Amino acid sequence: TGAIVKPLANLEELTPERLSTILRSEGHLATGQVESIDVTFSRAILTSTIAFLKVTYSSAASTALPTKLFLKFANPDHELGDDMAMHFALNEESYYRKIAPRMDPRPSRDILDVQVNTDTRQFHLLVEDVSETHFLYDGPGVLPPDKAACEELFGILATFHAQWWDHPHLGSEIG
Repeated sequence: TGAIVKPLANLEELTPERLSTILRSEGHLATGQVESIDVTFSRAILTSTIAFLKVTYSSAASTALPTKLFLKFANPDHELGDDMAMHFALNEESYYRKIAPRMDPRPSRDILDVQVNTDTRQFHLLVEDVSETHFLYDGPGVLPPDKAACEELFGILATFHAQWWDHPHLGSEIG
């Protein structure tokens, strides 16, 4: 990872310059810059706020960079308490920084950035938006998932467990 970037506290802080800095610090944006950011959707959830972004880069930027991003950051108005919010944020940071990169195949897309500051109680997670191919089972008529979806989910969980069962890094580097 690159230099530590202060976590985003709200969407107003997410300017093209700031996103360019974040992407550069993690080695994703070697040349060019972010030219514009369009927030296509945002809402508060449990301890966080999520936002879906459409990003335009300058012509000098890599064409491999995703143009649709998912951003998650601390929601200061949540009702669960700062300790619970930091617990979730630190677990998510650990997953994306320590666990996912060591799995084969990787269970999630490459992380673009994750930052947690326990002093300020702020965090952010930035990943490629996969909402066109992935979805959340959270609406009427969606729960419970159908048999095929359950089998796929159990397969993913089984693969995860098989790779980490008695892994030598558990309890030392991870967990």
